[in-house]
Amino acid sequence: MKPLAPKTLAARSMAGLIAPSTPICFNNWARNETLFTETAQAMRKCGLLDVGYDRLTLDDCWMFHDRADTGSLEWDTDKFPHGIPWLAEYMKNEGFISERTQ
Repeated sequence: MKPLAPKTLAARSMAGLIAPSTPICFNNWARNETLFTETAQAMRKCGLLDVGYDRLTLDDCWMFHDRADTGSLEWDTDKFPHGIPWLAEYMKNEGFISERTQ
């Protein structure tokens, strides 16, 4: 089956930006750093990364309730002793896309 050509200017401009399929991910409230590193290792070992499960999402509870004096969010150092930047780099090195929400 031949794909339909975009007819409108908006559709043509978005054509290269839309993913061919829905991203597949592991999404969990942030219990701790170890949960995410071990999940990444298990997903890789089981072959899930190879079939498209390429995202790990920290969905809330990764930050302190109060913001820093600058107004920025700060990660919970008890749950994430290495820090969120370290975890994001770890995930990237393992071949995953790291995401977080608040």
